Amino acid sequence: MRARFYADRHRRQAGTTLVELLVSLTIASLALALIVGTLSTGLLDATLAKRNTAAQTILQYEMEQISASPYNPLATPYSNCFAMERPASPTTATGGYLGTCPAGYALRSDVSCQQPCSSAVQNWNIVVSALPSGTPTGASVQLYQGGYTLVEVIIAVALGALLMSALTSVVLTSWRAAETASTRVEASGQIRNFAYFAYDDFARSNLSAFAGCNAPAQCNSPINLATVTYIWDGSNFLDRTGQATIHAATNVTTFWWQVDANTVLVSLTVTVRSYSYSQTFRFYPRLNP
Repeated sequence: MRARFYADRHRRQAGTTLVELLVSLTIASLALALIVGTLSTGLLDATLAKRNTAAQTILQYEMEQISASPYNPLATPYSNCFAMERPASPTTATGGYLGTCPAGYALRSDVSCQQPCSSAVQNWNIVVSALPSGTPTGASVQLYQGGYTLVEVIIAVALGALLMSALTSVVLTSWRAAETASTRVEASGQIRNFAYFAYDDFARSNLSAFAGCNAPAQCNSPINLATVTYIWDGSNFLDRTGQATIHAATNVTTFWWQVDANTVLVSLTVTVRSYSYSQTFRFYPRLNP
């Protein structure tokens, strides 16, 4: 009876067996593979969303530059380089059109006038390209078939446990970053939707229609244009009313307009969840009736 008691107690204190270590390692490896896959997908989505947002900002910048420029039948194509962190501060590409960009500039806009450029109505092409980094993306890897020793398995399990706790924190951070990027894309999309309608609507209207709200005054009253009217409900919807009523933008928390010289400034802020995105447009209505 005494011998059996000591034998049972010895077995209970024997620790983890090799089979249990192998099972634990297999489970940890599967979980690690899933976490790494989720992490890489989240980081890729966040990077793509950030790049797309920067590209939309660049398109908006180039359209405003073309609208503000005087008519030139001899306009020549050009290229600008943009940093993804500062899409509103370009530098001219070396070599002119389709030229090279300095280090640190990840996007390039190629702007050209569709021929014949001397026609009464000019058609402009704007292409935003992502520049390759030029660095190697991989290296050769040697594989060995010698297997693992017990000490290596124990070390791998310990490192796996540490990596699991660290990757959990990284995954949560990546999810928050992806959520922030998604809200930014949604907010900038609402502002782009407003700009899509507004540029033509303001261009078809006369400057005399905006009398009574000169700078520095900021009015949020309805904007009555030639064929449509823009009305903000004061908290959410910026509606475009004409033959039909549509939401030009939603989640609009701030809206005002004013006449500045021969142009009209329109500013709006779109708030999606906790992220707010503001942009001010300068429109060029007709000077004469």
